[in-house]
Amino acid sequence: MTSCDNFEEIKYKGFKSIVLKEFSKDGILLDVVITIDNPNSMSFSVVDTDLDFYLNDTYAGKAVLLNKIKIEPHLERDYTVSLKSNLEN
Repeated sequence: MTSCDNFEEIKYKGFKSIVLKEFSKDGILLDVVITIDNPNSMSFSVVDTDLDFYLNDTYAGKAVLLNKIKIEPHLERDYTVSLKSNLEN
């Protein structure tokens, strides 16, 4: 039997790259490569986000996740996160 009491914090180690895929009046599409360290014995998936998007320290709208991300167990690795933000300002 496994206990959730032994769950260790997942660590965001930073980003490696940001690729601007599209910039238009309709919004911004980005691919961001981030490094995540999951020291736990179980994987999990990120299917939804609640992110605020800023351009030059000015709020530009919400960013939504376009792809499901499966965080692998016992592994530090890079993940590509596809985001879309509809510009509000």
